[in-house]
Amino acid sequence: MMQSYNHCNIYVVVVTWNGMQWIDRCLSDLRASTISVSTIVVDNGSSDGTVEHIQEAFPEVSVHQMDRNLGFGQANNFGIKEALEQGADFVYLLNQDAYVYPDMFEHLVDTYSNVKDSNIGIVSPLHLYRDNVHFDYQFKGYLSAISADMAEDLMLSSPKPFYIVDMVPAAGWLLPKKTIEIIGGFDPIFFHYGEDVQYTQRIKYHGLSTIVVPDAKMIHDRNGFGNEKMARRDEFFCGLKTYYFLNINYNKKTLVNKLMRVAISYMFESIRCLFRGEFKNFGRYYSAFIRNIIYIPQYRKNRQINRQKGANWI
Repeated sequence: MMQSYNHCNIYVVVVTWNGMQWIDRCLSDLRASTISVSTIVVDNGSSDGTVEHIQEAFPEVSVHQMDRNLGFGQANNFGIKEALEQGADFVYLLNQDAYVYPDMFEHLVDTYSNVKDSNIGIVSPLHLYRDNVHFDYQFKGYLSAISADMAEDLMLSSPKPFYIVDMVPAAGWLLPKKTIEIIGGFDPIFFHYGEDVQYTQRIKYHGLSTIVVPDAKMIHDRNGFGNEKMARRDEFFCGLKTYYFLNINYNKKTLVNKLMRVAISYMFESIRCLFRGEFKNFGRYYSAFIRNIIYIPQYRKNRQINRQKGANWI
């Protein structure tokens, strides 16, 4: 076990936007943590009384109300910067619709502290669905690559202290200060969706790992995949931007080869959509490459910055 949790400064950053239906439980569960944490709320322009309620019911929480919606990544960057300036050893990013188990931080910090000479960049708990007996929909998808190993360990021996994964959603991430000093914050080119995938790509590029700790648990209280309407509207454009154009693990040659294959695939899919009368999807496929090509000069600048070590974007 860790020598003294009392000397470990954990700051939790919660980005809110019209979150009244979740915020009471979210912040109450942080109060009940077995390790004391400091909480910073960054509000993206709520109009449902979220800010006023937090200020009245949770006076210990530091609330920062933005004059406009910064999006998920940039609002978190603001909170991360505030936490570091206040002396954070760890910054935990928590969605407004997520709730932590009382001992979650204890397990996360304990696991991180007991790995000698580690290059751990992100420490994640298990993300559970609201029923407490299933994984969160999106979390389960990203866990599929290691699910067989976890099942084997559970059935034949015992779970390992942690498992290395490529990606887990940023609804619940513990970022050691060292990670932020090497990687920085979220790339501001993202407004919502894709920024956490790209962050884990940067984690991998800089030789760090993303891990999941089975003993640590949180609940993500949502159905399906967050804002389906927003995600569907830009899924083709955002997918190209996230997985290809801004993936710094690809060199120029590899990137061009992959983009050519995807371009052919998108062309055939758009033609199919046209013949089926799915004109919205046809337009999304057709415009995805064109829109991304327009951004190429900006992508080049951001790729260069993301390849450099340092507290970028904070």
